[in-house]
Amino acid sequence: MDRTRIVVPCDMRAGLDSELCQHFGRCATFAVVGVEGDEIVSCEHADNPHQGHHARGAVPEFCRELGAEVLLCGGIGGGAIAHFEQSGITVSARHSGTVREVVAEYLRGGSNAPSPCRHDHPHSCGGR
Repeated sequence: MDRTRIVVPCDMRAGLDSELCQHFGRCATFAVVGVEGDEIVSCEHADNPHQGHHARGAVPEFCRELGAEVLLCGGIGGGAIAHFEQSGITVSARHSGTVREVVAEYLRGGSNAPSPCRHDHPHSCGGR
């Protein structure tokens, strides 16, 4: 059976019990979850080398290098969505909770179409 690699931005390394970080570009680490069918078969972490100082497209490229096929995240801007899609990574947004919870939700069909975040801050996500 083929294994799907899902990445989830996190602020700490607690495996499947790590909380999803709502700002993927600022996260400390990504949980890299291996899934076969509807079962989680592995979870490891990769530190975000771009935490706090990333150029456009750097985080999607890093996730692609990790072998990611899916990004599960909270908020995400339109530009970032485009970069992930150009890297061949499906984006599912508006998630919250632990890695275990958001992956289970996604596997149950809780795939949320990405939509740009809509909050007020000065960085490049286009929030309003």
